[in-house]
Amino acid sequence: MKKLIPFLVASLLFNLPLIGQNTSADLDGTDGRIVVDSTNFSFTRLSAASFTMWVNADWSSGNNYLLDFAEGGGYANGTNGMRFLLGEFQNQIRLYTYYNQNNTQPVSTGSIAATANEWIHVAAVIEAGRTVGTTTTYNITLYVNGQAEGQGTKGITDANAALRDLHLNAGSNLRLGCRWNQQNNSFLDGALDNVMIYDRALSAAEVMDMACNGSGPTNGRVIYYNFNEGAGTKAFDLSGGGHDGNLMGGYSWSAGVFNGFGSQTPTAAWNENTQAPSLVVQFQNQTQGAAGHLWKFGDGDSSTQTNPRHTYATEGTYNVCLTSENVCGNASSPTCKDINVDCPKAVSAFIYTVEDRKVVFEADTNGIQNFTWTFSDGTQDITGPDKGTASKIFGVYGSYEVCLYVSSPCGVDTLCEMIPVFASGIDESRLEASWKIYPNPSSGMVYVSTTTPFEKGLIVRDISGRVVFETLELIDAEYGLDLSALEAGIYYIEGLTENHISRKQWVKE
Repeated sequence: MKKLIPFLVASLLFNLPLIGQNTSADLDGTDGRIVVDSTNFSFTRLSAASFTMWVNADWSSGNNYLLDFAEGGGYANGTNGMRFLLGEFQNQIRLYTYYNQNNTQPVSTGSIAATANEWIHVAAVIEAGRTVGTTTTYNITLYVNGQAEGQGTKGITDANAALRDLHLNAGSNLRLGCRWNQQNNSFLDGALDNVMIYDRALSAAEVMDMACNGSGPTNGRVIYYNFNEGAGTKAFDLSGGGHDGNLMGGYSWSAGVFNGFGSQTPTAAWNENTQAPSLVVQFQNQTQGAAGHLWKFGDGDSSTQTNPRHTYATEGTYNVCLTSENVCGNASSPTCKDINVDCPKAVSAFIYTVEDRKVVFEADTNGIQNFTWTFSDGTQDITGPDKGTASKIFGVYGSYEVCLYVSSPCGVDTLCEMIPVFASGIDESRLEASWKIYPNPSSGMVYVSTTTPFEKGLIVRDISGRVVFETLELIDAEYGLDLSALEAGIYYIEGLTENHISRKQWVKE
């Protein structure tokens, strides 16, 4: 591998302490940029290259070009030029490697967890793999905060082996914080610090060390800006190559990165979304600067997901704790709080109205997601989320068992009732007039007086339709019911004959 970059004074610089305050270059997102002096900057026949930097940006603002190196005399004219573009596009960090303006899909990390005013460490490593014929395949790894977040490949085809190797000519367009041609909507809105470029592949351990300790290896470093100048218009190249950068457009100096994540401990923070009635809780992690998480849900279960969705077995109050750690293994103290999971059990309840052989059923729909009605005459069930009200025409008169099965996020329940289906007409009005209940209202003791025998007995239902009392003995005169155990409210007392049902309302005080 032949290097055309001079390193004559590099060893001296690396042994010198960095002076000045710890600052970074802050670009305005409009026209701020760093133009690298590429007069003598070039490399050829490289089998690997690495780009690393710290970035503090508003990732929601759109495209954020971190660096763009393009051969001005080659790539711009569509000839066999090479280009390396690292940036954030649509909340994803991507690396594009072009050759002759022909690029494959970029490697991407996925969505960025970082928010505005939060430093993250970004690294991209390109390394030659197999060569088949005139095509060399390069393996690309993207790192965010020391962790490999994306991997992919890029094939470069050329009969000239020197051209398909990684290369860049002297005098190429080298930009930090914008596109190589300074096109609109390509400027970084944020700060850069400790930008380093290597002519070799950094190892995963080296990238992690940079993220944790804020340092970087010197071996193979061909450009290094630490921005500790803190003033003026120059970004000095400390690699020894003399490839200084000119700060242009909207820029300023702001606080930079010092020790990396190794001296930091995250503070676990979170909230939850509980939507009653439900046993499911969605947790939202709000911890900044963390790479790993441990949730304990207070019911014996746990999760290492960032934003877990947990289903509890029963409603209740649970003490939930989150512990987070950063990429360097520094763990937070647990952040705990009680959450209330409100999920009353499903209750099956219904009332009905009999009109000759047609019966209309009305269920209590509170919190219910699905209803299923079944009938003892063997006809088809009625089921669905909108079947809280249902009607049924029975083929013949008689008594039928009707069951309502209900389900909700909190469970299932069933209610079965015997429904008398009798003929209606003139006899029904006579039956209504032939009996009475008294006193009404009363505190619990109530009497039924009738001149028409109720051969099938009496039934008492609450307002939801549930049977709270029944007797199947013959009622042919006066009958006393002690209902003092019932709660105050409205009830229905039903008298049953062989062919009819008659109902009267009674109020318990």
